[in-house]
Amino acid sequence: MATNRVPDGNGGIAPSVLTTTGDILYASAAQTPARLAVGSTSQVLTVAGGVPTWATPAASGGMTLLSTTSLSGSTTTISSIDQTYTKLEIMIVGFTPSGASTDLRCRFNSDSSAHYAAGASSGYASAFTGTYGGVDYGQNSSTTGAANFSWMQIPFYTNTAIWKTTFNMNAESLNGTPTSVNANTALFNWNQTSAISAITFYPSSGTFTGTVYIYGVK
Repeated sequence: MATNRVPDGNGGIAPSVLTTTGDILYASAAQTPARLAVGSTSQVLTVAGGVPTWATPAASGGMTLLSTTSLSGSTTTISSIDQTYTKLEIMIVGFTPSGASTDLRCRFNSDSSAHYAAGASSGYASAFTGTYGGVDYGQNSSTTGAANFSWMQIPFYTNTAIWKTTFNMNAESLNGTPTSVNANTALFNWNQTSAISAITFYPSSGTFTGTVYIYGVK
């Protein structure tokens, strides 16, 4: 004869334990059947506290926009940077200084000491090295700068056992025209082991405008 019971050798389990399509039967303790309600769309089955449970999978790969900030005045600080990612991707669009021959720079955690070293290659300059009170993020001789773009990666920015190394790529309008452009790549070191929780951007002189996008990467 047909039955709606799940046999367990001791008379079976009442079907009323399961109330909703997609419910799962599990042991909440030895010989103790229990109902796990169906999860939500895209959730995955995992284990927490020794029993099965539904959970939203953690994001892996890809980029999550953490903040969008407008550059203004002589300094702009972005603080309380999310510490749950593996790498930061920073993009600066339309960096425009108030005067010519102005560099875009940044500091980590408001550290203005000579803890930064740089090396770069450029379409118009040979490699250089130096020590600064801030990262020399990108050079720009234009006063218009609407097309200027900089991209920085900071891997392991929360790791407190290593110095921080960044990789930069910059495209800079030298005279405000698309036919006079400097493109360079650079590596920078900050010889401190603190997790990076704040970044201050500033021009080497005068004021600036532009937009900073910070992304987190798992």
